[in-house]
Amino acid sequence: ADMLREKNLKVDEEKFELLMNEQKARAKASWKGSGDKTASGDFKNLLEKFGENHFVGYEKAECESKILALLDEDFKEVSTLKDAGWVMLENTPFYATSGGQSADSGFIAKREVLDTQKFFNLNLSFVKAGEELKV
Repeated sequence: ADMLREKNLKVDEEKFELLMNEQKARAKASWKGSGDKTASGDFKNLLEKFGENHFVGYEKAECESKILALLDEDFKEVSTLKDAGWVMLENTPFYATSGGQSADSGFIAKREVLDTQKFFNLNLSFVKAGEELKV
């Protein structure tokens, strides 16, 4: 305000507020969030059992990793996955959808990974039906 007075300039505060609110609305509409998805499932149980899994995709494009958990399409923990469902790896090279970025795809034990999402800080990869997976 002092700089404006020194230069004999004035601000149309009503117009400024209007334009600022329009920009805030545009920014809010385009923001995709933290990337964490919401769904009901066994996430609390998984966090208590295993803690958060680790994303290693910045260092490695592929890695060997232990399957910590398998979940059906409704996010219920199962010991064997025959159909499509979610896989929780101890270490994962698959990037989860976050903000505007797309998720990685690839393969886990000959099963195609179609999507990777983050649920409560757990990176889970969605795999197509195929070869049976067991924990």
